[in-house]
Amino acid sequence: MCVKGPSAWVKIVGRADYHFSEALKKLVHGLRQRDCSRFLLEFTDCNFMDSTFAGTLSRLGREFAQARNDNPAPSLSLVNANQRVADTLDNLGVIHLFQLLKEGAPDDAEFQPVETGAGKPDRTQLNRVILDAHCELVDINPANFEKFKDVLQYLEEDLKKMEGESKTSGQKSGA
Repeated sequence: MCVKGPSAWVKIVGRADYHFSEALKKLVHGLRQRDCSRFLLEFTDCNFMDSTFAGTLSRLGREFAQARNDNPAPSLSLVNANQRVADTLDNLGVIHLFQLLKEGAPDDAEFQPVETGAGKPDRTQLNRVILDAHCELVDINPANFEKFKDVLQYLEEDLKKMEGESKTSGQKSGA
């Protein structure tokens, strides 16, 4: 991450996938509280984006679009995204939420590592992140329902099952 005034650069390296979705969302929200309003996600070194990460980005893009009357209005740009990333966003019908830019980023030495969280999320948290991201994609573009209906059904059932197990184990330990 590299913050320069109201601009925050975030370098996405390797796979942009469900492992980092929640951390990105928390990072962006935290930077917004520090008065950053221009977010530039640098994708030069990103070779893959999964649908969960795309859904999380899309949620941020919609939040920013709804906050366009804020002063200053927030913006979210994807810088140097390769064709594969752009195609993923286009195929999901969410590319309109972002500015795609080709420009130079700050020098690598200016970027500071970002702590992505205190450990791995548990399975329930991870399933909720994945479910929320896919629900966002369907909400933005209803045609995505056909692509993700099996994933949505599985995650909803799995979460209900885990929540039921959690209640049952809580009742046993409280007895």
